[in-house]
Amino acid sequence: MKHFCLLPVLLLAFIFGQSQTRAELPIVQADSATLTIDTAYIDSLINAGMKNLKIPGAVIVITDKNNILFTRGYGYSDVSKRTAFDPSKTIFRIASVSKVVLSTVVLQCVEKGLLDLNGDINDYLKGFTVPPKYPGKITLANLLTHSGGFDDFMVGQSTRNEADIKYLGEFLKKNLPARVFPSGIICSYSNYGMALAGYLAEEATGKDFSMLADSFIFRPLGMKSSGFLIPDSLKPFLTKGYLNIGKIQKEFPFDYLRDYPSGQMVTTATDFARFMICHLNEGNYQGTSILSQEAVRDMHLVHFTQNPVLSKAMGWGFEIDTLKGNVYLVKGGGYPGTSTFLALAPDNGIGVFIATNIASGGFTPGTAFHVLDHMIPVSFHDSLHYPLASYPLYDRNTHQFTGMYRNTRYCRHSITKIGVLLGISGPDIRIWRNELGMILMYDLKHKARRLIQVKPNVFRSIDDRYYIAFQEDPSGKVKYLFTNGITSFEKIPWFFSILYQRILFFICILVFILCLIWSMTKTKKTRRDITYKVSQKIKHLSGWTSGVFLFYYLCWGILCLTRLSIADLVTGLGYGVPRIVYAIQCIPILGIVLFGFYLYFLLLKSRKCRISLFMRFRHFLFTIVTLAYIGFIGYWNILGFIF
Repeated sequence: MKHFCLLPVLLLAFIFGQSQTRAELPIVQADSATLTIDTAYIDSLINAGMKNLKIPGAVIVITDKNNILFTRGYGYSDVSKRTAFDPSKTIFRIASVSKVVLSTVVLQCVEKGLLDLNGDINDYLKGFTVPPKYPGKITLANLLTHSGGFDDFMVGQSTRNEADIKYLGEFLKKNLPARVFPSGIICSYSNYGMALAGYLAEEATGKDFSMLADSFIFRPLGMKSSGFLIPDSLKPFLTKGYLNIGKIQKEFPFDYLRDYPSGQMVTTATDFARFMICHLNEGNYQGTSILSQEAVRDMHLVHFTQNPVLSKAMGWGFEIDTLKGNVYLVKGGGYPGTSTFLALAPDNGIGVFIATNIASGGFTPGTAFHVLDHMIPVSFHDSLHYPLASYPLYDRNTHQFTGMYRNTRYCRHSITKIGVLLGISGPDIRIWRNELGMILMYDLKHKARRLIQVKPNVFRSIDDRYYIAFQEDPSGKVKYLFTNGITSFEKIPWFFSILYQRILFFICILVFILCLIWSMTKTKKTRRDITYKVSQKIKHLSGWTSGVFLFYYLCWGILCLTRLSIADLVTGLGYGVPRIVYAIQCIPILGIVLFGFYLYFLLLKSRKCRISLFMRFRHFLFTIVTLAYIGFIGYWNILGFIF
């Protein structure tokens, strides 16, 4: 989930002076008896996707256990210069696919006896510790399976200064997120947790993580165009990253990630193929072993799942899934200016890696699996026909499962929590039930999917091959929804759902606009001077309060258009908080102060005044709406300086 970094090309002496063991991998013809690579199909698939999604450049590499079977670049790494995307020269950031490399480094430390997967991470941390909040310890195994229980965060995660990323421990200490779940309970994706695992390797060895990756992986495998830090000699070969803003495509300036082990690695397609081959060949690449067979096999095993009946699980760094009877080790990565996807089929000895120089959503995983489906025979056929005509008896006591659920990965303690309201973190999931005791939820096509309870807290769909599960808290109340083994949702009150909060927001804005307009209208003076003066005070204070709250959003709109770059916006203030934002955040506080004066005059000064029933209703409406709005901005961390 990070930006993309280009590494300049190898020197001519480096290219031509390698030993045979470190020579560029040969591209061999696939054994037609066991495997077919349809290059025309791959070309048409990628070219069609690039055209539809306006992808400037892409690259694919396919390997078996020994060699590259196919690799090709498409489009441009630099559109303005029309530089071709070259599999062996173009360097790009692999974003969160870096985590499988990170995990491999950590497992090497475990194999050397320097780290213990089940040990308390605080036993290894020297400069700081993770404060206890829940019973039990956080282990290295928790970090590698995203089950450490950390809150997400974005502010200040990126930098334009490469030197800043060298101080990993300092960054992790300063930006330690809150623990929001007990460890080992649910899987909630955490860049911080993975970076912390990399830092534990630093603490155990006394070396920077980038040096560890270089000495443990890149040099032994001859990956001379790869690294977490980018030498100047390679920077000219970095691909440009791009963003599609409406119909306009803009370049996304390359930046650096302060939690760099989680997503900073850069490489070429042919370089990364060596790492793929190493994992497919049980840790061995052309006679060089970086991990024992047992350690590699252990990395590929299931080490965490939220329920064993669900699809997907976590290995060490890899996500594990079974599709059409075939087991895949996968990892995707995305950040403004890059999308990547790695899929290894260890039982078949085949790996596919795809990268683009633009955030391309589902293009990279979709293309990878289309290619694999084309190459690997289906080993499982579902004999059932959906929707099921008949199904077993099931538990119809399902009232406790209904409600609204939100993805557990979002920033709870930062102003960037507002990204949930904007839909950046995905929609809430609504669960409801029918008269037959089935629960229903929408599928990706927004069609209601019916599910029956086949085990306590476990449901299967009668409309397709799909399972979900729930988990209760210690009191027996349903707390979590699991849509697969590694994706979790927490149950939320209906009034905190995105839909309700959006409706509330627009009602508040509408009332504020009407009150502002009303405050600027003239009121006929009555004979009772006290009533008139107090009424005018109340009227003007409601207008001023409304105007201040509205002015806040006007300031943010101007800031986004004039001061904040596209990079600031798409990274969620990733480069930190500009000083002007602190001034803007004072505006809601001023609005609350004015609202306090409004209440003072309304509740105390107006007691002896004759105020019409209509005016009382108007003041009541404004008061209720403003109180609701204050709750709204408090819930979404808009009130104050919560960064």
